[in-house]
Amino acid sequence: MNMLQALTLAAIAAGAADVGSLLRSLDPPDGFVMDGEVAVYPADRLWDYINGGADAYLRNGVLETAALSIRRPSESLPSITIDLHRMSASNGAEAIFGEEKSPTAESLKLGSGGAWQSGLLSFWDGPYYARIVTQTTRDSTLACAEALARLLPTRLEPMPIFRLFPHGERVSDSETRSVKPYLGIHGMTDVYSMRFRDSAGEYELFLRKNRPPLTEKNVEKLGKIASMPTRDSPIQKIDLEDGRVLLLFYIKMCPYMAGYLGPKPDQSRIALLGQWVEGLPKRE
Repeated sequence: MNMLQALTLAAIAAGAADVGSLLRSLDPPDGFVMDGEVAVYPADRLWDYINGGADAYLRNGVLETAALSIRRPSESLPSITIDLHRMSASNGAEAIFGEEKSPTAESLKLGSGGAWQSGLLSFWDGPYYARIVTQTTRDSTLACAEALARLLPTRLEPMPIFRLFPHGERVSDSETRSVKPYLGIHGMTDVYSMRFRDSAGEYELFLRKNRPPLTEKNVEKLGKIASMPTRDSPIQKIDLEDGRVLLLFYIKMCPYMAGYLGPKPDQSRIALLGQWVEGLPKRE
């Protein structure tokens, strides 16, 4: 791991919120209410809650765990129990998710990875691992999990990465997150962007979770695909009808796809983009 990657990951970890506060701010799915208070267990008390199963979490670097039960108002017993674990690093969250995931579980597009099997939904994102035991429907359980995923501060991970862009002058108050399709491109949702400027003018950088390259159908109303990514050059170039260029960088083992939007970049901008993309955090 190079210095830029180490600084990036440190900035991300520094912003991790405590799991008790996250669960207290969770809105239960329609038709459900919280059942009692959120219980919080630091690592040295995890055995009080997970009797016989705490070792795996401790081995993977758990820092704290919070538990919350949810029920229907007409019922006395909970229908959903959420355990939210904060690990010391994202690789610990990914590891415990992998250890507990059944080989027959259905994979879900939730966080950085999710799984569903009868009675259990789990997912991980950044340093957080959520485990939801349920006695209600899949749809209600998934709605609860999606609400929790939206709360996790890992959704703000891209912002520290922007701030490590080498020698870029950021345009103040230009940080945005778009849940709608970026530039109207179908599938380009949940995009974080920030504008920069240099002597040649302004341009925009953006990040989103890694996805397959765009197709002609995705961009037919905006422009044309000029080049597709290859193993030697994992960059997709799209020439927009308004004269701007859209560059998408697909980096192996990186959780993010990076992008550039602006006029055709000169050699100076290309060099900065190369340094930034090379420094994006990779999965261990």
